[in-house]
Amino acid sequence: MKQRGQCPICFSVVEFASDRLPSSVQCDCGTKLIALRAASMAEVPVHCAACKDSYLVGPEDIGEWVECECGAEIEVFGAVMRAPMKTVEQLESDETQDSGGERSSSHRSSRQRSNAADEDSGPGNEAKPSGRKQNWFLIGGLVGVIGFFLLSVGAFALSRRAEEQTAKESTRKQVASPSRAVQPFADQKIDRQRLLKLLSEVPDPQVLSDSSTESSSSVAASLSKTTKRTGSKEATVKAEERSPYRGAVAKRNVQPPAATEPRQRIDEVPVDRPRVLLSAAYQDMFDSYEVLGALDEKEKDELSEDYRKTLGETIFLCRHAFRIAQKEKDEIKVNELTYLLAYLSYTAGQLVEASVYGEMAARWGDPKEAATREAAMIAIAACQEANASHWGIRDQVGELDQLKSVAEIVQQRWPSDPKLDAIWMHLAQSYFAFGKPLLAAETFLKIDKESGQFESSQLAAGNAYWSHFVDQASGGDPDPKEMVSLLKSADKHLRVAVESMQGDVASPTLNLVSAKLLLAKIAERLGNLDDALQWLEADPMAVTRKITTDSKKKKGMVLVDKSTADAVFDTLYRIKTSKGNWKEAYQSLAKLDAKSHPELGSRYTALAKGLVENLVQANKVSPWQVTLLTDLLKSVETHDAERWEAIQVWIGQSWATFGMKAASDELSKACFDHAESAFVRALKQPDFPESSRLSVAMLRADLFLRSGNPTASLEMIREVLQTSPTAIAFQMRAAKLLQEIAFQQDKVGGLLDAINGPSETTDDGEASPIWGWVKLSNALHQLSYSDKGTEEHRQQSHEANFYLARCQWLLANVTNDPSQRESQFMKLKSQLTRRIALSGVETGQGDVWQTGLETLLAKIE
Repeated sequence: MKQRGQCPICFSVVEFASDRLPSSVQCDCGTKLIALRAASMAEVPVHCAACKDSYLVGPEDIGEWVECECGAEIEVFGAVMRAPMKTVEQLESDETQDSGGERSSSHRSSRQRSNAADEDSGPGNEAKPSGRKQNWFLIGGLVGVIGFFLLSVGAFALSRRAEEQTAKESTRKQVASPSRAVQPFADQKIDRQRLLKLLSEVPDPQVLSDSSTESSSSVAASLSKTTKRTGSKEATVKAEERSPYRGAVAKRNVQPPAATEPRQRIDEVPVDRPRVLLSAAYQDMFDSYEVLGALDEKEKDELSEDYRKTLGETIFLCRHAFRIAQKEKDEIKVNELTYLLAYLSYTAGQLVEASVYGEMAARWGDPKEAATREAAMIAIAACQEANASHWGIRDQVGELDQLKSVAEIVQQRWPSDPKLDAIWMHLAQSYFAFGKPLLAAETFLKIDKESGQFESSQLAAGNAYWSHFVDQASGGDPDPKEMVSLLKSADKHLRVAVESMQGDVASPTLNLVSAKLLLAKIAERLGNLDDALQWLEADPMAVTRKITTDSKKKKGMVLVDKSTADAVFDTLYRIKTSKGNWKEAYQSLAKLDAKSHPELGSRYTALAKGLVENLVQANKVSPWQVTLLTDLLKSVETHDAERWEAIQVWIGQSWATFGMKAASDELSKACFDHAESAFVRALKQPDFPESSRLSVAMLRADLFLRSGNPTASLEMIREVLQTSPTAIAFQMRAAKLLQEIAFQQDKVGGLLDAINGPSETTDDGEASPIWGWVKLSNALHQLSYSDKGTEEHRQQSHEANFYLARCQWLLANVTNDPSQRESQFMKLKSQLTRRIALSGVETGQGDVWQTGLETLLAKIE
């Protein structure tokens, strides 16, 4: 028959095949035990493996499950496991001698014989009666009953003694030992020098793996994270590999102009039996032209049938006469008829034909004749109209190329024509509108210096070169030299325009502001940061002092739209932050009229975020940087209230980081105070998400720890655990803080708190919600092997096992009582051996926590 009991040393379940009780058994942890029948006891002791509490239950609960105060279910076994019985002399000797001392071999053999006798006298070993020995059997039986009674009483006494000894190491109130003596042991002094030496012998693996420079006992060491410095080798290499034009840019969104509605096309109408002689054909054409001119304007406007027929016949007769004149090589008639064909084709909506006839007349006609120049203008008008109505393919510019060809003829034959500049400007603007900025730039440059449109053409050419640079730099793999060349070309022509505009006007214009802004962007890209600042801030007509978005613009100010104002700030921000002038960037932003900038708040927020990112990379944070960030955040609160509420957690995290980098303790405290204020503001928000409260609480706990106040950090975590006791991450942090605090104290009580949880109770008399390493280790072990277990839980379990064993090892080492120290070492050795064996990992092959356990075991052995 199988019997089951619980080992009082390791709390594991022991099964043994015996129906004879009491009986000697051995646990898997190596402990030799005496198994007693639970039903023979007035009260049956039970042990909770989860919280290590002991209780007494009645015999009627044997075979049942009872609930512990911690919520765990406890099985009441039919057998009670106790340590082997000792005689009264042995107990008295143990109280006066070191528990680790040797006992004589005769004493051991005597005890073995006594145990053997006890086993032989059990209720299952009945001797057969025989003659005279019958009375002795009765006497022996009576003695056996009395011995068994004394054995039971002694076993119960020893169990109470063991429970009282366990209670001295526990901070929780247990039902089985109400008269435990906790205070004297908890108040025992610790030799600080010895404790520090022990900590160095078995350092924290987590601190070693983080390569932290903090103390090996510091939890704060695990919180520090390494960041890349601005002067790092990686940053230097990246800067050296940067393109000379500062790399890619955002692509332009080019949308060609929408097509206009084309005019209705009137085709030619053939005439029967046209004349074959030039004079007769010309006369027929002229007569038809006269009839066309005689029609009233209403018919022409409404495109009446009579008008359409007459115009179609006139075009047919004109082309017929033109072919005869070409055949007879009559240049006068050819030139005259070419002009007429250009005019008639344009009138009939035949735009391509009109441009071709007009170009022919401009190229081959007599330049002194007015009709020749007029034909050229007709051709240009036809090209412009065809382009506007997208006669060809929308994203191609064949009509504009035709217009350029005609314009070049006009410039060559009539260089002083007053319409020429307008033609070039219109053609360049059309090229630019249809996404051909390079062609536009080249066309703008055809405007002569003496022209009244030279200033505008230079400004437009600079913009066109910049746009072409953007198109090339935003895609593909552009040639860096070509990109730099484009930037320099844009800079050259924009400078000419700016110098001209600043000399001609007494107050700034929008064109001047745009030109200076673009020059600043180009200088920034070419690496000339000082020049870039000059274009925006230097007189005459400094951009930063001359722009406003207020519709009630002040005298001497330039009214700009929001996008232009944003572009000015963005450029200033990039330039000044690139130079490390964060204070000047803030001052430049403050100079902009708050009323004139609807998005000023977002600009302050962007600047604050940029400064934070810069400070995160810095080695130290100085007082002026803290002051600047404080002022910036005040501006964010004033001008960007909506975002201000949403970024409180980020602000708190940032201040906490800067507190670790502050140049002085006073400055560090100021940063931590700012961080705590931000966290408090975040938690007070009525719509603050509940899911984030635990995260903020953890951040605040870390903040207190970083500021050198682990007790306040522990209190913050305790408040969370009061309502969420199963939050494993908080329980882990609390246990680490308890051991951190214990390492700074000079009493044993701190280590006991770390092992078993705080001994003090709440104001309501409830036990502390902080578990300590014992309960946390058990909970993580069970969780790791449950359906909800994860790899993180298993790692946390290994971590908790190490910290528990390390604290127990420290406690044993600093204990003054030699017998108590020896007992603790033996118990810890048994636990470590079992844990290492159950891991199934060969020595030296486990993780840092397994290695730590092996180190502790080696220290004990």
